[in-house]
Amino acid sequence: MNVRFRPALGAQDCHFIHQLIMSEVSTGHFDAGLLDPRASAGLMQNIQKMAATNTRLDSKGNEVPASIVMVDADGDKAGFGITTVLDLHDVKINEFWLAGIAPNQRRKGVMTALTKFLCDQLDERGIRIGARLLPASDGMRAVLINSGFLHVETLPSGHAFLIRKARPPS
Repeated sequence: MNVRFRPALGAQDCHFIHQLIMSEVSTGHFDAGLLDPRASAGLMQNIQKMAATNTRLDSKGNEVPASIVMVDADGDKAGFGITTVLDLHDVKINEFWLAGIAPNQRRKGVMTALTKFLCDQLDERGIRIGARLLPASDGMRAVLINSGFLHVETLPSGHAFLIRKARPPS
């Protein structure tokens, strides 16, 4: 399989990301609050903002850096990954914020390749990365653990919080 990574390019990529996220809300992989039409519209606005400006609005309305990486497999859109800055008690880390792989591309190593790509980029800059996972995200948890993430704690929200220290480039 030929996997290629690229930035999000316009409305088609934004709609692909939004549709993939919304299709997975019922499985528990993304927050059920997104079923609220206002939240879904806000998500779409944030996706469009990230694609256009490499920033997004956090839950407090602050603009923070964010980056979308699209994954194409054998020439077709296969998925996406979004990294952003997470501010935890005045400690900023990069967060593997949202990611998804199209159903027809799953179990082919695409998410593993995407995770490696994002980790390699951050390793080059010496940046650690964290992730918060909903309980239903067992597949993603396995990918992250196999990529060097450690489960730090389970948050009161039920999210698992994982972190990966930057590794020296090989």
